[in-house]
Amino acid sequence: MNEKKIPEIEEISSSFLQTGSDIIIEIIDSNWIQKIGFKLGLLEKEKKFTIYPISLGTLVKISSLLLELKVIRNENTEKEEFFGIGLQEIVENKDRLLQIIGHGILNVEKNPSRKFLKFLNNNLTSTEVLKLVILIVRKMDVSSFLACTASVQSLNLLKAEE
Repeated sequence: MNEKKIPEIEEISSSFLQTGSDIIIEIIDSNWIQKIGFKLGLLEKEKKFTIYPISLGTLVKISSLLLELKVIRNENTEKEEFFGIGLQEIVENKDRLLQIIGHGILNVEKNPSRKFLKFLNNNLTSTEVLKLVILIVRKMDVSSFLACTASVQSLNLLKAEE
């Protein structure tokens, strides 16, 4: 019998976290020169990026940006008010989300350039922003960092007991 070994979930997730994930952003906002370039085939209508596992410096930067997100919560909110709250959250958090995506794509601790953030702002839809932020958070692999700190803390506890 020819049985194939089914990979464990941990193997799948670790291989996902170690490889790059390709994303393609279609250029929506273009000027007249770019439009001519698109028609003549001189310019690409989309840009391709690869999101790799997040480095430690970028992990810290993205984590601080995630902590700065402002979530508006009110248990007494009526259904009609959800739209207004959603609009308010967009205004409050759009720039931070774009910075998170910029850091995730570039994978550097240094802030993304204004030009790159403007490119993201003009060419991403809200659905694409959601998908990219989820992908970047998965690539952060915080569980490994937490396991490392827990291991170090347990070593300190063992030394204190001796």
